[in-house]
Amino acid sequence: MARGLTLTVMLAAALFPAAAADYYVAPNGTSSGSGSISSPMSLAKALSSSSSPARPGDTIWLRGGVYSGAFNCTLAGTASARITVRGYPGERAVLDAYPAAPTASATLAVNGRYTDFRDFEITNSEPTTRSNGPSGVDLYGPNNRLINLVIHDCCLNGIGAWMAAVDCEIYGCVMYRNGRRPGYAYHIYLQNGEGVKRVHNNIGWGASGFGIHGYTEGGQLRNFDFQGNTLFNNGTQSTHGEMLVGGTPPDEHIVFNNNYLYRALSTGRGGLRLGYSNQSNIDLTMRDNYIAGGSVAFNLFYWRAPVTVTGNTFCGSSQLAHVQMSSGVSPSSYTWNSNTYYSPRSDAAFGDQSRLMDWNTWRQTKGWDSNSTYTASLPTGTKVFIRPNAYEPGRANITVFNWAKTSTVSVNLSGVVAVGAPYQVKNVENFLGPAVASGTYGGGSITIPMSGGQSSPEFGAFVVLSSAPSSGGGDTQPPALASSSADSTGVVRVVFSEDVNKSDAETKANYTLESPTGTAISLAASSITLSYNNSDRTATLAGLSLTPGATYRVTVRNIRDTAGNRMTSSQASTGTVVDKTPADTTPPSVKSSSANSDGVVTVTFSEAVNSSDATRRWYFTLQS
Repeated sequence: MARGLTLTVMLAAALFPAAAADYYVAPNGTSSGSGSISSPMSLAKALSSSSSPARPGDTIWLRGGVYSGAFNCTLAGTASARITVRGYPGERAVLDAYPAAPTASATLAVNGRYTDFRDFEITNSEPTTRSNGPSGVDLYGPNNRLINLVIHDCCLNGIGAWMAAVDCEIYGCVMYRNGRRPGYAYHIYLQNGEGVKRVHNNIGWGASGFGIHGYTEGGQLRNFDFQGNTLFNNGTQSTHGEMLVGGTPPDEHIVFNNNYLYRALSTGRGGLRLGYSNQSNIDLTMRDNYIAGGSVAFNLFYWRAPVTVTGNTFCGSSQLAHVQMSSGVSPSSYTWNSNTYYSPRSDAAFGDQSRLMDWNTWRQTKGWDSNSTYTASLPTGTKVFIRPNAYEPGRANITVFNWAKTSTVSVNLSGVVAVGAPYQVKNVENFLGPAVASGTYGGGSITIPMSGGQSSPEFGAFVVLSSAPSSGGGDTQPPALASSSADSTGVVRVVFSEDVNKSDAETKANYTLESPTGTAISLAASSITLSYNNSDRTATLAGLSLTPGATYRVTVRNIRDTAGNRMTSSQASTGTVVDKTPADTTPPSVKSSSANSDGVVTVTFSEAVNSSDATRRWYFTLQS
């Protein structure tokens, strides 16, 4: 009888996998703690794959308080069941390297995979100005995500996302005052070779060096997707601008859309620079950005087609765009149009490697901007950008360019905050302080004061936070397009912010896929399939013909969540097709050789070889 019962239990466990579990850690948690809410574990135990009870699909909740030390995460979720490490709602969990680990490389090192880290704080409270302390987070493992973290006052970088961190995502983080080493510390330091690194909807101010710094001398700078980020007043201990992607190797396949950069117009530092010393950078898509201030708002160095620069706004009191072309590259190979420019320096608002030039000369010599506009003054009025958070309904980033310098601005939160829901607005320059505006949302616009910031009232960045309405209503927030990816196997994946209606998600008419030229790719063929998996909120289009390295744009519409809330407008995501072709691991061989009476020896290889190696005489031996 007992044997039969045991068999039944074993079969049930195999047929019905265990539901996702919740575990708890606390600053006073112990290595012997079970992980229950009444017996919390230590954070070190919870993050170690050898000691943690967490399995794919589980959540580890960080109770409020300070976790002092340096922590190494080796947890391993899966693509369909990620592990989540998350701050407990309503409490403030802080990872602080000081005083326990003042010289560690990072407060949090991530060596595991498929794990989300979200809704907690990382800092270094050491009161000295010593510059060789830890970074906030170092990402080494693949497929991890940093979501809605607050990372500030770290000795080195806020986040390092290195070559091995394939297909990682940095989303919705608020970062400030990172870097105590003059000019050599940044909010985000990036390198990438395989997969795509996504950097979306982050806000960063007051870094020692660049706000975002993509640079390497021996690695790669390939497949970056920057969307919806706000960077302002970085480079506090240097002459660096807001952002650089460029190094010794070429930049390849860069998407830079809907980002917002600001620097006080009187400063001598630059804004955005794409490209550095390599003259073979290739494939840039730059759309719908708003970039203001600095000695040069936008520097573009040494790019080869395809290059698309459209729908952007550039503002400044000095040079707006400076472009240095690679040798042999014609401006006609670029798509550069439908931009908006503002600068009172009408005689020298543009430049290249040979000269500064005015608006008419710029258009005539480059052949660009035939449908663009130039105004020989600074902008007027107010420009407000709202970026809803894909992972937290009721949350959004708000970026304000207040050229009118009014004491307040009106911001419409419809579509972000539910009517009847409590809300609060935080100025990111005092993010952990009191709200600058709060109340119960009645619909329409609210008023936000433009004060309390370094660049007030001309510029401000805010985060609105809201919970569900206190009575009735339930889920009233529509789903959002969280991210997308594509690869050369002919697959495009679309990830939603929440579980959505399967029928809607598997209706091809709700999707548009566009090529780099903006041409719609037909999805009608029966060989192209569309499926939706609610466990990872992912719709998959398969059977496509996709070119490695090409950019794509996928647009989604008419999708409902499981509560019946429908998208109110189309949402798009742009990216680069990742090359999944198997790596060439076979070395070359000598196919044949010949010699003639003129003293010429010809060697033919089995495949193309490195030209530098092939011209080194000491690599060859000639015998009689």
